[in-house]
Amino acid sequence: MRFIFRLFCLAVGALFLLAGFVVLRYELSRQGEGESVAFQQLGQVWYELDPASLNLAQAIVERYLHAVLWDPVILTLLYWPSVPVLAVPGVLLVLLGLWPRRRRAER
Repeated sequence: MRFIFRLFCLAVGALFLLAGFVVLRYELSRQGEGESVAFQQLGQVWYELDPASLNLAQAIVERYLHAVLWDPVILTLLYWPSVPVLAVPGVLLVLLGLWPRRRRAER
């Protein structure tokens, strides 16, 4: 069971890191076009990729989880810069997946 958890952490962390690097690459390529480096907000990136899924996520959170969860928590997260929001959890999950396991005591 511990192996599955570690593998899950590594896989999800790698996906978050990959998404962070893709967004970082996009932002740096925009800098070459004469624009300043200002990371886009996570919500703006998500809206540019697929606005319908952003609306669907809001409806699911408000209807099935809790309406208060969307406005102060998730909306604040959507206003943050996209690269750190994607990269920091990715690094933490990869580190959690690579954390050395405890050795069992010899009997």
